[in-house]
Amino acid sequence: MNLHFSSTSALQEGKLCSASDAESLIYMLFFSSGGDLPVLDSVEGALEWRETAWSRRVIQQKLGDISAMLKACADYVDSLCGTPYPMDYEIWLRRLKRHIREEDNGKEVDTSS
Repeated sequence: MNLHFSSTSALQEGKLCSASDAESLIYMLFFSSGGDLPVLDSVEGALEWRETAWSRRVIQQKLGDISAMLKACADYVDSLCGTPYPMDYEIWLRRLKRHIREEDNGKEVDTSS
């Protein structure tokens, strides 16, 4: 168990749930994108940092600076933190679609051959 990257449920109860991997991934993305992780020396300190970071929306803001998709994923994980509910990817995919411009269809495929 890593105090920086373990999920809230893993730290609180020593158990993993279906949302644990998603929450851990968000912490790794936050760190990888330059987010500051405090020096942690206890489970209580780690839980306190998580509560503060999520309530101040530090994680969502940092990931939102990189990508609307990452922010949508962080918002979704924020709604799951510490709960053993199954993942429902449709929620954050709908949030992502709201940020994608309608006129941006990506690369056009040349079908003339």
